[in-house]
Amino acid sequence: MSNSPLLALPVLKFSHATNNNADEKDISWTHITQSNMFLVVEDQPFSSNAQQLYPGKSLKITHGSDVLVWSDEAC
Repeated sequence: MSNSPLLALPVLKFSHATNNNADEKDISWTHITQSNMFLVVEDQPFSSNAQQLYPGKSLKITHGSDVLVWSDEAC
């Protein structure tokens, strides 16, 4: 299901850690600096059970049609 974005802002740089080992002191990072990246916020209903949908929001970083990271939370 595709929703119309509530908000779409351009992103100039997206960085993410490539290792998450708590024993390592140094964190390795990957940086993406390309055009056509956006922070997108959309309405996203979610269900806590099979009987009722609740309003919520999804947040994602996109690059073209690819989703780099995605999260959703209930309101």
